[in-house]
This record gives sequence, C-alpha cells and structure tokens, in this order.
Amino acid sequence: MNNGCVADADDPMASLCDVDQTRDTPNKKRIKYTLKRKNKVVDVDMPQCEPTRHPDCTSRKTVRLLGMSTNQVWLALPDIPWLLTWLADVLSTGGVPAPAPAPLAANSPAVAGVNFKWDFDDSWEAAILTGPNGGTMIRTSVANFTEDKWAAVDAIHKYGVTFAGSTYDQRKAATLHYLEAHCKRMADACDSAAQSAP
Repeated sequence: MNNGCVADADDPMASLCDVDQTRDTPNKKRIKYTLKRKNKVVDVDMPQCEPTRHPDCTSRKTVRLLGMSTNQVWLALPDIPWLLTWLADVLSTGGVPAPAPAPLAANSPAVAGVNFKWDFDDSWEAAILTGPNGGTMIRTSVANFTEDKWAAVDAIHKYGVTFAGSTYDQRKAATLHYLEAHCKRMADACDSAAQSAP
C-alpha cells in the first residue's frame, strides 16, 4: 500500500510507505465524575488558623459545606469570617511556608570561622561565626572602596592595574580581599589578646 508515499531507494524510511496508515480510533467515552454528597451538608474539620501564618496554632474548626457539583461548594454563612481570615493570611504569606534559614558555614580559606557573602546590592558581608567576635556582621561596599584600600590589597595581590584604571569587577574582587584582610587582622588581634592575658 503506497498511500501517496514516494519511496527513494536509499531512504531507510521508505519501508514506512508500505505500512497501512489507516487506524481504527476507539470511541472515547466521556468520564463522568459524580459528587457522592451532592445537595447534602457536610461538616469538614479544618485548622482554625492558616498554617503558614500561624504555624503554632493547633485549634480546629468545623466548617459546614454544601456540595452543589464537582466544581461548586457553598459555605455556611457563620463560616464566612473564618474563610475571609484564612484567605487574607494565604494572600499575605503566599500560602508557602518560609524556608528555615540554612546555618552559615565558614567559606573562606583565607580566614577561618568567617562566612563571606555578596549581597547583590553592591556590598560584601562577612559574618564572623567563631571566637570572641562571633555573631559580628561586617559589611563593605564597592562604591565606598577607596584608593587607599586598593593600595593596601594591591600590595598583597598585585592586580597590575591602578585604582583609576580598574573595572567594577576588579574593584569588587579587591573589596572582598580587603574585607578578608580586615577579618584576618581582627582574628589575629583576638588571638594576641588571648595569648597575652594572664
């Protein structure tokens, strides 16, 4: 059976020209969904408070529903204030619980016990995790990075370019290097103080 198919002798798909293209399609039956409790009032046990807004709330509320169809449910009049409060809480939280913040971990080989993070708002942040300064947060901005600070870290890292001729990305990297050096000086000062203490 050719079915209007032109077969080229070198075409491996030519074997499909001999396949019968007519298929019997089964009759599609419409699936009918039924509502078992149609036109009956049902009591449903619900949390009193929306869980993402009030995660510690354990009280419950019985809500009365009348199922009209598979896509329509009526709520009893006394339960409307509960629903409005619930929906307002969902709207304000987005209905998604906020993820628990991941614990910070030291992430710099240059300075132990410090977590450095770019805040995507022109600044580097350093969270000191250990030692006497533990819990301290230091923030430094690329916009506030000066030529003197550049000279201090250029002496260590040898950027090969002047502050005036540097790009934003070079100043961003130098700002991180300066913050690392500052945190290292703080840690060394604490170590010196601890060693000299009687």
